[in-house]
Amino acid sequence: MSQIESFENNGLNFTVIKPYFVQMQTKTVDAEIVLQRLFRRENIIFNRIVMAIKTNDSTQSTMLASELIKIRILKRNLCVTLELMYHYNISYSQ
Repeated sequence: MSQIESFENNGLNFTVIKPYFVQMQTKTVDAEIVLQRLFRRENIIFNRIVMAIKTNDSTQSTMLASELIKIRILKRNLCVTLELMYHYNISYSQ
């Protein structure tokens, strides 16, 4: 979607700038997809940590735990962002 739209009305050309929140829905969907991927990645890493602990590989489990923490921080930040986007959409769509 273009940020600027041109219209023709009775031979007069004029330009309308679309508000930002019109495009917000596609960005929300993109953020939800990223969040789903982070959930999947978190499950994979958690399973790898369990396997590393079972094999007494402390180096591998520590490295994976560090990556798991990073993913959880990303998930938290993304959830906050989505909550703000939903609130913005509800506030400005009424």
